[in-house]
Amino acid sequence: MPLVCKRAKIMSEAYLTAGRSGSASPEEIANRRKAIHNFIRARIADAATVDDLTQEVLVKAQQARPSLKDSSKVEGWLFRIARN
Repeated sequence: MPLVCKRAKIMSEAYLTAGRSGSASPEEIANRRKAIHNFIRARIADAATVDDLTQEVLVKAQQARPSLKDSSKVEGWLFRIARN
C-alpha cells in the first residue's frame, strides 16, 4: 500500500476509534494542522519530511485525544506532541 494511502487509512481509523471522553474534538485538532506544520517546518528543511511528521503528530493526537481533559489547552498539547 502506498505511504499516502496508508497514512490516510490510519488517520481515518484514528478519527473513528479515538475515545469520545476527551474534550478536544477531531475538528479542534485538525484545525491546528497549519500551526503544527509551521512549527515542524521551522526545525526541519525537507518539505516531504515536514508533511510526514505533521501527519504523524495529528494521528498521535487523535489516538491520545481522550487523555486531554481541557480543550483550552489543545494547542500546547499538540506542540508537545510535535516536539517529542
